[in-house]
Amino acid sequence: MRVTRIDCFDSEGRMKPFDRWFFYGAFFVQSKSSLLVKLGISTKPIQRCQTLVTGCPFPLQYLVTDRVGGRSEAARIEVECQRVMADRRVRGEWYAFDPTREGDGASFKAGVRAAFLAVLERAPKWTTLRAAQVTAADRRFLGRHEVA
Repeated sequence: MRVTRIDCFDSEGRMKPFDRWFFYGAFFVQSKSSLLVKLGISTKPIQRCQTLVTGCPFPLQYLVTDRVGGRSEAARIEVECQRVMADRRVRGEWYAFDPTREGDGASFKAGVRAAFLAVLERAPKWTTLRAAQVTAADRRFLGRHEVA
């Protein structure tokens, strides 16, 4: 019998991110009738969102995350979102929608849901954080949210 050793911890004693990939959506208010949404993947979505806040000229409204498993699943959802919502794409992984137009928010949600169903065969299970929670996050909160 052959035994393979897998090192699950990094040099600082933290568990390596084997299945800790998240799909996230960061919602930024461009105007009353326009929201920009950054869809992406990360093992640390709150920290990733904090860097987006620094570089984006518009205020963050909220962040939604869903733990999707490994990197391959997360990347497949991201690619599927790009395909399903190509008409909403502004640039890169940034998408736009108008919350004041009837049905626009629902169709955006339906696009993300379709991507999840195509890849994971389940609907997204969002954890929602308001802007204040993202900007005020401390190390203990980050550890509880992103490792659990």
